Amino acid sequence: MANTATLRADNGTSSSDRADVRVEIPREVDPVVTKSWTDGSAVAGSGEASEIVVRLRNASSSTAQVSQLAVEDSSAEVFERFDVTGVGPVAFPAGADRVTVLACTTVLSACDRGDYVASPPQAGPGVALPAGACDLPGVGDRLGGAAQRRGR
Repeated sequence: MANTATLRADNGTSSSDRADVRVEIPREVDPVVTKSWTDGSAVAGSGEASEIVVRLRNASSSTAQVSQLAVEDSSAEVFERFDVTGVGPVAFPAGADRVTVLACTTVLSACDRGDYVASPPQAGPGVALPAGACDLPGVGDRLGGAAQRRGR
């Protein structure tokens, strides 16, 4: 970027100079996740229904090109003691219109990348677990736009 400065004075000659300046704006990628448990007093094995809400938002700088946000919850404290019976509804952030639900299906695992099965991308707001997913030690979501998914 060219930066030009000009000096004018009543008692002297005007002067002007130019210098090229490189401007760098740092990219800050900042996903923000919150988790709340409605009626978190459920006792394991009681059959009592409760709801865990996981929210994910993009708080990145405007210079960060984010094409996908992902969140995973594989807390043994939850998934070893309570049954997941469904996921959703999904409220999409700006720019996202599809969600892929990931289910960790390997019981007593650390839920490594290879332990997950994925649903096809879904439009929501209601979404389904991947086919055959039950007794889950962890779940996750990947949010993205349809245009970004076509190239994959």
